[in-house]
Amino acid sequence: MISDLLFRLRAIFRRRSVEKELDDELRFHFEHEVEKLMRSGLSREEASRRARLALGGLDQVKEECRDARGVSVLEAAMQDLRYGMRGLRRNPGLAILATLTLSLRMTMLQGMRPALLGIGLGAAGAWWLSRYLATLLFDIKPVDFLTYAAMAALLLATALAACYLPGRRVMRIDPAVALRIE
Repeated sequence: MISDLLFRLRAIFRRRSVEKELDDELRFHFEHEVEKLMRSGLSREEASRRARLALGGLDQVKEECRDARGVSVLEAAMQDLRYGMRGLRRNPGLAILATLTLSLRMTMLQGMRPALLGIGLGAAGAWWLSRYLATLLFDIKPVDFLTYAAMAALLLATALAACYLPGRRVMRIDPAVALRIE
């Protein structure tokens, strides 16, 4: 378990040496397969072609080995972080605006999903209960779509305000300060 952790850390921080070792190992297996096929009577070109077919594309095999290391997600996150930092250096206004917009969007989506689900379930429940009330009432229509629509709009507006106000507050937080605190 500890050796696995050390291997993963080495794969992250000493990537070039690990990649070189992987290249050497794959080259060894490829040459070994070519020699084995040449001993069976094939020419070097034909043996090389069949070895490539048997082992698959070297880039594909390398990618499978990288995935087997289990650090590809972390490597991708680090690559995204480096890309974001380069973008921040080149155009800080755009990067900050994009961050603020995304934080507001995430805040709004997190709050609006349950609100919309509640409005949908509430409307379905109200319609079902109105069908029951219709059996109890005489000459009164229990289903009023204008009232349903007005209440749904009111609840939606309240939910939007309840999501937008914290979202605006999140947008005022300086990302650098937030990262230093964490």
